[in-house]
Amino acid sequence: MQEGKQSIMADVPARAIISFLSVLRTLPVWLLLGFALAGYAIIFAPGFGGIDPKGFRTEWGIWLWIEAIGFSILTVTRAIDASISAYLEHQRNKMDRRALRLVPRHQQCWWHLAR
Repeated sequence: MQEGKQSIMADVPARAIISFLSVLRTLPVWLLLGFALAGYAIIFAPGFGGIDPKGFRTEWGIWLWIEAIGFSILTVTRAIDASISAYLEHQRNKMDRRALRLVPRHQQCWWHLAR
């Protein structure tokens, strides 16, 4: 049993997983949300036009649930990642725009004429 798992994992190189995750990180939130909503729509849509979706849901239902929940999780995590990145960028821009301010300290203010 262990040999089968190791051979499957050996077939998938680490670079393929890394590139897949980097592509997922660049997908926009609206696209991930659309995939999640499409999965939920197929799961919960009633039959129409004389088509009964019970047979389809019986055969493919588990995969639709996995797709819908998986894309929902990806949507939430991508939205959190995008909001944190936007906040950090805003803070960086705010620090760059900050003007130089000179504030006198009255206890340390003194001057004299140089010779």
